[in-house]
Amino acid sequence: MQNTPGFKPFAEHVLGLGESRNLVAIKTETDRPDPVKPTVLMLNAGVLHRVGPRRLHVLLGRDLSARGFPTCRVDLSGIGDSGPISGNISFRESAVADTRAVMDDLARNDADRFVLFGLCAGADNSLAVAAKDPRVAAVILLDAHSYPTKRAQVRQLLQRAAQSGFLAVVRSAAGMAFRLLAKAVRSKHKSDGPMGRFPPPQAEFRKVLVDLVERGTKVLFVYSATMQVRFNHKEQLFELFPELRGRVDVEYFGDSDHAFTEAASQKRLMATVTDWMARAFP
Repeated sequence: MQNTPGFKPFAEHVLGLGESRNLVAIKTETDRPDPVKPTVLMLNAGVLHRVGPRRLHVLLGRDLSARGFPTCRVDLSGIGDSGPISGNISFRESAVADTRAVMDDLARNDADRFVLFGLCAGADNSLAVAAKDPRVAAVILLDAHSYPTKRAQVRQLLQRAAQSGFLAVVRSAAGMAFRLLAKAVRSKHKSDGPMGRFPPPQAEFRKVLVDLVERGTKVLFVYSATMQVRFNHKEQLFELFPELRGRVDVEYFGDSDHAFTEAASQKRLMATVTDWMARAFP
């Protein structure tokens, strides 16, 4: 196929990784190899194939490689083209083991530092791996866990009041009370769930983040509008964890859905991530 003017082909390779080579990945090389630049691993967004929502992982991976960062988009066990989960272990345990196995394989080619990129369950898996493996130099977390605050509840009520009037505020307040009650009931019957998306206790989440930044791991949070009262303002993470102010970076996409589906949201997200990577690893 003839290339269009200005098009630059990408050097991409299909890899079989892991102890039994059952993990399928696509590595995008850079034409500017730099041993200082970490390799970016892009983990599955939930059970989506390694291309990501609307090919986000493909487009972002190629954009990062053009800026000097090798990238590898991975299918974890049981997802996409990779083999099933082996043994009687949870999704989270399998994801952590798979990701570390991928890092082990890539390290044989001198990739000794990694950045983990994940959306939704991919963000949870990225944090779980980073907590266990010091080779993770940075994590980029899209719609990671967050928790309601009193200010967030007020912001949500005011926003709905502006949109729909006083009656909507009353309904919203009643709905919020019902959700808090339901949450209290669910906490007594906690389940890991198929993708492990139930938030951990707030103190536990705080400890993971504090431990990472004290270790020197760089962290970028990106939240979408679909988090609602769990995250509806760029400052909300610091309302929860004031000790992280100035130590992690946060962006809030107040007009984006969870998968950053709209072209404008995806374009802004890619620019946010690539610019942050350039600053984090100059």
